[in-house]
Amino acid sequence: MSAIDQVRALNSLFERHDFTSLRDALEASEADAISSGLAEADALVRESIADRVVVEFHGATALPEGRRYIGLDAYLKLWRQWLAAFDEYELEHSGYEQVGANVLVAVVHRGRGRGSGLPVELPQFQRWVVRDGRAHEIHIYERRDQALADLSPGNE
Repeated sequence: MSAIDQVRALNSLFERHDFTSLRDALEASEADAISSGLAEADALVRESIADRVVVEFHGATALPEGRRYIGLDAYLKLWRQWLAAFDEYELEHSGYEQVGANVLVAVVHRGRGRGSGLPVELPQFQRWVVRDGRAHEIHIYERRDQALADLSPGNE
């Protein structure tokens, strides 16, 4: 599987599974386990995300819990916390581009707040660093030019 196909498969989990079932299964799972209860999702995360993955938010884009998450447990905790905030959620993804070990992709998070009912639309740009068939870094930016600026000679 190419790096782009791998990132696309991860980003499209929400297209292949009912959101509420995925969110509730993640919430009910053990904090340190890859156990959403959806075998395809669990296998994809196990095969595609490095144990020491780093997820980092750049610019003003950050979550209340922080800007940097290290390790598979932190990656899963991030997704549990993020999805817990929604009653409805979808992730639009497009414009995949590979530059060296980096996969760049535009995303838009859309949903309805859990409890508040307020609509949410959050465009972002992701830069995934994929080596040896696994995502080792996931960087989140507000704009494409920010991600491109991080493609220094060492990151290409």
